[in-house]
Amino acid sequence: MANISAELAAIMAAVFGRDVRQSIHDAIDKINKVSEVQITAGTRINSASSSSEGFYDGSLYINTHDWILWRCTGIDTWESMGSFIGNGIKRIDGPTTEGLVDTYTIVYDNDDTRTYTITNGENGNRWFKGTALAGKAVNPTVYVNSGIPNANPNDFYMNPNDGGDATVYHCVTGGPPESATWSYDLSLSGGGAGIENLADLTDVNIPSGSTQSGQILKIINNVWTNAFMAINDLSDVVILTPGNGQLLKYDVESGKFINATLDYSELRNTPTVDQTYDGTSQNAQSGVAVASSISGKANSNQLDDWHKVNNTVQTITVSTVNTDQTITFTDLDLTKSYEIWFDTTDPVDPVDPDIGAQPKIKSSSLSGTSLSFVINTPVNPTYFRLVKKGSI
Repeated sequence: MANISAELAAIMAAVFGRDVRQSIHDAIDKINKVSEVQITAGTRINSASSSSEGFYDGSLYINTHDWILWRCTGIDTWESMGSFIGNGIKRIDGPTTEGLVDTYTIVYDNDDTRTYTITNGENGNRWFKGTALAGKAVNPTVYVNSGIPNANPNDFYMNPNDGGDATVYHCVTGGPPESATWSYDLSLSGGGAGIENLADLTDVNIPSGSTQSGQILKIINNVWTNAFMAINDLSDVVILTPGNGQLLKYDVESGKFINATLDYSELRNTPTVDQTYDGTSQNAQSGVAVASSISGKANSNQLDDWHKVNNTVQTITVSTVNTDQTITFTDLDLTKSYEIWFDTTDPVDPVDPDIGAQPKIKSSSLSGTSLSFVINTPVNPTYFRLVKKGSI
């Protein structure tokens, strides 16, 4: 709208007719010009300080390049009224997080940007599990190795093995591990919490320093106790007054294995023994004739046998001739009697009386379980053995 207040004032103040006519002309011309430039378009006006020459207050101008509408507000002063073109969203970047705040960036088609933030609620508390929080400190404590990047107040943490207990902590002051503080709340019990060893169980008694390799747990006085397994612990075995030489024998009536002495008559399939001792070779000889024929059943204690050491017949070889020599037999059974036997390499030769000749036994002596003889033999070599006599 044209402002012609100045022209109207000039008309009222005019004295001469020509002044009145001029004032009326100026007012009408201004009205015409304003109506022509009330709204125009082009690219001339493109900033808030573009020239306003030829425009008036309130003139509107559409820039056809960027389609921004400008309004003249004074001399060389323009105000942007907005754009006629819609601005689409190209993408949304983010978020970047700081504390509980997530920040997103909107990028428009014309590459303009705008940010907006979302603040996460502090009541979304979480549970964590590990062993980094330990020690049961009630006062708020920082645990720099907690491994929790951003703890929130009232988050919880459970340590399944905190000095043998399962413990719970809560977050007092939130933040990263370097600043977040935690406080011990309680220890959990029941369901085996804190049990690491058998001895921790209430019905187990394992005295300190009493454990040994091969032990088992068995009930003693209604308590599981470490002990060695005994044959009498077996459910199908009954041991009553055990004695030397006994064995386990099945008892049909009780259905148990019991300790008992086995009688020879209880042996089955025992052979008939017919044994004659004549030495270990065809030329075995003795100062006392040993030739017994035993028929019927007999046990090993009733028969003569060679004296053995570690299940091997003890044989002493003498290589010296016509010289006194001491030979010693060891590990004798002092409840038995013994005979000394010798064995030469060749039979008695009537041409050479030295071959197969009898050795001389000059003396004998017993020391502990060792029996020694001083002998003199004419033949090299001569073998000596002991016969352990049976108890017929």
